[in-house]
Amino acid sequence: FDTVMLTGLEEGIFPSMHSYQRADGIEEERRLLYVGITRARERLLLTHVRYRSTFGSTNDQSPSRFISEIPEKLALRTDASFWHELQIKQFFTEWLGLKAAPSTVRTFSAISTEPKIVTQKESAKVSKPVVTFADEQKAVSFKAPFKVHQPIKHAKFGIGVIKSVEARSAEDIIITAQFKTGLKKIKSAFISAL
Repeated sequence: FDTVMLTGLEEGIFPSMHSYQRADGIEEERRLLYVGITRARERLLLTHVRYRSTFGSTNDQSPSRFISEIPEKLALRTDASFWHELQIKQFFTEWLGLKAAPSTVRTFSAISTEPKIVTQKESAKVSKPVVTFADEQKAVSFKAPFKVHQPIKHAKFGIGVIKSVEARSAEDIIITAQFKTGLKKIKSAFISAL
């Protein structure tokens, strides 16, 4: 096939939990992966996730041992965990060699969840959202430590995903995040980035 995409390369999925129970189980799954890889003529994509939601709970995932067996010089590794939908579409358009539409990149303000469309030239300057807030005396700017769609961890609620960031000051940042138990508003001091 011109393009092959193999997904779910995580311990417990590929190789599966069942392969641990047989003496030759891991080797058999390694052979299956080899067969999948060798079916790609032009493009091969291997993916894994950091967190997987199964049976109503979100669990940490470890990359498959098979990924670490692929020599670094043979694989381009990219962290796409914070990509937005437009970035994903743009990646696949370029990767598949399709004709790209006029390029725009969405950036998200840390204060508002409304996207701001910027041109490709302007997007090269955007790294982290800059939060600006004003009190009666002066305006202050700082780099936002959290981004929309970023995975986070809370001691009580577990792993969640940021839906919005509200900066009241550099020290007082309110995060709205989706957890398994629902949508929660939490001070940034009580969460950690993943």
